[in-house]
Amino acid sequence: MTRPLRVAVVGTGEVSRQVASDLALTPAVELYAVSSRSNETAAAFAARLGAEKAYGDYDDCLGDAEVDLVYLGTPHSTHHDLALRAIRAGKHVLVEKPMTMDAAHARSLADAARTTGVFLMEGMWTKFNGVIQRVAQVIAEGGIGEVRSLRASFGVPFPRDEGSRWHAELGGSSLLDQGIYPITLARMILGDPIALHAKGDVREDGVDLTGHLTLEHTEGRFAQLAWSMVEFIDLSAAISGTQGWITIHPAFWSPERATLVRSSGPLAAPPERSEIEIPRRGHGFVPMLQSVAESIEAGHLENPLHPMSETIAVLELMDRLREAL
Repeated sequence: MTRPLRVAVVGTGEVSRQVASDLALTPAVELYAVSSRSNETAAAFAARLGAEKAYGDYDDCLGDAEVDLVYLGTPHSTHHDLALRAIRAGKHVLVEKPMTMDAAHARSLADAARTTGVFLMEGMWTKFNGVIQRVAQVIAEGGIGEVRSLRASFGVPFPRDEGSRWHAELGGSSLLDQGIYPITLARMILGDPIALHAKGDVREDGVDLTGHLTLEHTEGRFAQLAWSMVEFIDLSAAISGTQGWITIHPAFWSPERATLVRSSGPLAAPPERSEIEIPRRGHGFVPMLQSVAESIEAGHLENPLHPMSETIAVLELMDRLREAL
């Protein structure tokens, strides 16, 4: 590219701050603008992170011809509307996970992006993580034999503050916020399930606080997943096969280390152990941001590593889960 992609970060929460910080570590992109609900908040964020422009009005931001890519880091319930407006303004769009509250809204965004001819992707940074990519390669090469099961969980007792996760009208949901990570990993490794069994704790206003899930796959394979925003649940993941297993150390959705254990016989014989270690750059968003820039430069409307079909498939599964819960 003749110049880096100019990115407008929409929303000034903690995740937006981390993404904006990692833009500075990614040569193919640059933080150009910040958009918030107030000029003061946007200006303060822009000054702190080094953005050239600050907007207190989203439409003004979309009207800036210098903006190439919009990153949406706003509450879940706002994603569909804000993304659709950006697409109609001819901007490429990267939406923090979950892309939308349900699969139907994601499908409508995918249709709009294809019609307009702009790039669209959900910000599922886990798929671009170096350790996760190496784990996927080991599995594809038969490093643990035939994969038979997967375990993953993400439980943290978040403070009961005014954050959007606690508000139904803003899309608060431990499934959408945390459960999406183990579910995405399970689908990445095992594919689509043939059956599911789920339980959880849901408030009267519809905000789900905890959940645990068993996914059944063909030939007896399975995944056991759990998530919570009110209690700790082990933050690691493990993938087991006929010739060994891989443990992805915390936090499994943005890891720096995994342990591979290989064994062709009973554990009485010492198994072969090896470590996968890949340091995280910045807050961990750099590989994803670089891949997005490369996809846009190549003229792709979707990212081959995380296309819209994958986003929609996970949301379809979560639609089923929310009904079950």
